[in-house]
Amino acid sequence: MILVDKLGILDYLQKKELTKQKQAKIISLLINKDEQNTREFLTYGDQDKEPKDPEKKKYFYKTLKNIDFIDNLFKEMNLS
Repeated sequence: MILVDKLGILDYLQKKELTKQKQAKIISLLINKDEQNTREFLTYGDQDKEPKDPEKKKYFYKTLKNIDFIDNLFKEMNLS
C-alpha cells in the first residue's frame, strides 16, 4: 500500500473525492487484493501514529521498515 501511496495514486483518488470504498475498489483491482482488506488499509493504515488497537494495528503500513524499503527501491531504480 505504501508503494501505491508513494506513486501518487492515493492523492489522485482523494482529489477525485471518492469514498474509501470506491478508492478500495480501484486499488484492489490494481494490486489484485481483496477489496474489504484494501479498504481497511485505507481506513486504518494511513495514520501518523501506529494505532494501539491490535485489530487496527495490523493495517498500519507507514512503518519505518516499509518506508525504508520503498525509498531504497526507488534509489536503486534512480527514481528518488
